[in-house]
Amino acid sequence: MNWNSNLFLALSAAVCMPAAMPAQGSKDAIRQMLETRYVASSARQLVLKTDNLMMTDLASGVSYPNLYQDGKLTQSAEAMTRYKGIAGDSLNLWLSNIDVKDSGLVLEVFGETRYKATVEFPFPKGKIPPTAEVERMVGEVFATPLPPRRQARSGYPGAS
Repeated sequence: MNWNSNLFLALSAAVCMPAAMPAQGSKDAIRQMLETRYVASSARQLVLKTDNLMMTDLASGVSYPNLYQDGKLTQSAEAMTRYKGIAGDSLNLWLSNIDVKDSGLVLEVFGETRYKATVEFPFPKGKIPPTAEVERMVGEVFATPLPPRRQARSGYPGAS
């Protein structure tokens, strides 16, 4: 084989290979999953699934972390709360920032254009969990509302 043939084979293989996907359980895969599920779909609103999300006023410039561990949101004693979210609350919540670190996941959330909070999901020491595990943890705290169902119009089959 001459060098032209080798070059052709190398270029053909590069063109035919699928685009590289982030490795499962990697920081990029986790970020991509969260962006797809909670951000990408035209200003998705979040619904709070657990009690005790403490939010502060945006004007304060301070945001105290909420730590999610063992199925509960907790805060440090010095957190000054402006709003305390309860399960089922939507408060026009939306995810504004995703930070995947070696030590855990930190989500920044805004509500009602005047409140903010961070929610930390710690990872086991020295190990980034599989993407599905992170999705499950975040899903215990936040959900996206289901899209409204279309109502059948009269005159169509199945309409009441």
